[in-house]
Parts: sequence; C-alpha cells; structure tokens
Amino acid sequence: MDAMIRYPKKINESMTKTTIKRLLREGLLTKDEQDIRKISDFINFAKDYLGITDDVKVELAFERTPDITTTAYYDLSGLVKVYVKDRAIVDIQKSICHELVHHLQNIEGRLNNPIEDGADGSPIENEANAKAGEILRKWGKMHPEVYI
Repeated sequence: MDAMIRYPKKINESMTKTTIKRLLREGLLTKDEQDIRKISDFINFAKDYLGITDDVKVELAFERTPDITTTAYYDLSGLVKVYVKDRAIVDIQKSICHELVHHLQNIEGRLNNPIEDGADGSPIENEANAKAGEILRKWGKMHPEVYI
C-alpha cells in the first residue's frame, strides 16, 4: 500500500474524487477582492525581492485573448500578462515571478533576442524558472496557507 494515499476506509472512490475537486476549486483564483489582494501583495513582495523599483505592469487575464498563447508572457515594454482562469493561486504566482525575472533581465540589458533567450533550456529561461521557485518558497514560508 502506498503510504502517501491516506483517507478513511469508509470513503469510496467517487467521494474521494469529489473531495479532491472541491479542494482544487478552493485554491483557484477568483475575482474576489481578497484573492486579488493576495496577488497584489505577492507582486509587491516579488518586486521587492528582485529589487525592481520601476512601474512594471502586471495584468491578470480572466479570458483568453489572441496575445495569450501560453500561461503568461513578458513584453519588453514592461508588461507582464498572466492568464488566470481556472488556475491555482500558487501557479499564478509562479508565472508572475517568472515573468518578473524576465523584466529584471530586460532592465539589466540581458534580454537581447527574445526568441533565443526564451527558448526552453536557455540560461535566461533557466534563471527565470529557478528564481521563480526561490521566490515562491520564500513567500510560502511566510504564508503557509498558499500550499493548503
């Protein structure tokens, strides 16, 4: 028996799936003021952590638009746009961090060719992935409810 799967023996499989779906929905971002505040506070934390002092714009998209082909992107003009519909808050936060790292790289003059620099496995992309994880871990230590 897998020690990681634990639930009372009286719960059947369909009840477990229902419970899991409910728990997942509870972690999804809504347009609720409290959720938006969580994201806003996190953006400020991430900017401070990265030392970003300019007015980078972070836009949350609750609907797909033609410019959103992935979960998030950074525009060299200083815009971070993140698709948030049906996504967990912690996942959105990681996307925001990742794109804010790209903003920092741009400020530092290290984004020269967005196609090459953004390629899977490139040093620029790997740095954004790693730093996003680092920032999220720091935030999670201060806000353990993120992982509930």
